[in-house]
Amino acid sequence: ANLYNVTITNNVADSDADGIGNGGGIFVTGFINIANSIAAQNEDRSPGTSPIHPDCSVGLVFYTSTNTHNLVGNGEGCTTLFVNGASGNQVGTPSSPLDAVLGPLVFDPSGALMHAILNGSPAKDAGDPTGCKDDLGALLPDDQRGITRPQGLYCDIGAYEAIPPVIENQSFSVAEFSPNGTLVGTIAASDADGSIVSFAI
Repeated sequence: ANLYNVTITNNVADSDADGIGNGGGIFVTGFINIANSIAAQNEDRSPGTSPIHPDCSVGLVFYTSTNTHNLVGNGEGCTTLFVNGASGNQVGTPSSPLDAVLGPLVFDPSGALMHAILNGSPAKDAGDPTGCKDDLGALLPDDQRGITRPQGLYCDIGAYEAIPPVIENQSFSVAEFSPNGTLVGTIAASDADGSIVSFAI
């Protein structure tokens, strides 16, 4: 399997809790190349006596030639595949999982179903410094919605490229010698996830 610039989240393994099934996000047996991808906030409903591998699980035999700049929320079950800090990978543990800080699954105005990367996400600007690439090594100029990447210093991990907040030109006036604490106006801005935020000044 080749997984490049994908977001894998909110999936479930062993949904009937019978102890058969691991890797709510990824189950690897055989060959995998994975780069610039998110596997986080998935679930394994295996009973307590069974191994719990929510985001990834590997079989006895697997091999990979590309494994860089991935974000894995809980690496239990795939510690032989993903090592925190190696090749740009960020990997959480059962006791300290990484929160990818993703939005819910929604339709983008482009028509694409997507999980937005929200403010504070460790996926932001954490992709390959040489650029997001496909399985042939070609640079990808945009994300799944057609947004140019990178928007920051580096591209974001996953299928979604966050857009920096945009503040439109706005002007306000205030009377001369107004006392301290006078409300001048409210600045509106579109946030990185597309929501509107405002700031009182």
